Amino acid sequence: MSGIVGSAGSKSGIVMPKVPTFFAYKNAYQGSIHEQNTSGSGYSIVAFESTTIDSHSKFTTGASSKYTIPAGHGGYWQFHVGVLVGSSDSDFKGYQLMLYGGSSAATFLGEDGSRYAGNDIGKARGNLTCIANVAAGDEIQVRIQTNTVSNNDSTVWQSVYSGIGSHMNAAHNRGSIFSGFKLE
Repeated sequence: MSGIVGSAGSKSGIVMPKVPTFFAYKNAYQGSIHEQNTSGSGYSIVAFESTTIDSHSKFTTGASSKYTIPAGHGGYWQFHVGVLVGSSDSDFKGYQLMLYGGSSAATFLGEDGSRYAGNDIGKARGNLTCIANVAAGDEIQVRIQTNTVSNNDSTVWQSVYSGIGSHMNAAHNRGSIFSGFKLE
């Protein structure tokens, strides 16, 4: 009965299919994000500390954050990543946000990136949405690298108003998120 809209007897509304779904977010800042001038091939794994939804209990939080595709649920999935990254206003030059999947998260699935000529950008939010054909057991992971004037590491933030120069309530920790669901 997936996708039924309307009413039938005492039931009404939209009935959603029971597909694997997850939504993870950062609730703390993450420093020492890889700077590309140190090593162009390096990256940092974005650590997501919390989940709001994890229907099949397959999300690993913390330093090695990843989502493992549940058994019997390979096929097409939609993934979305939004990561708030930055450094000081006079130092941050850009980022490359990457989504990897497959066995040991070794297959490139998609990317987003920006490069800033003027150095008046303190933080930027990269967004990446993709549809990928994945297999059960595949690990999906968010990676990032940055570029700064000073070649110093950057930070991934949990909220636009967290960190140095905070001036508003940082209780809304949804500045950096990672979500996905299986397409039927």
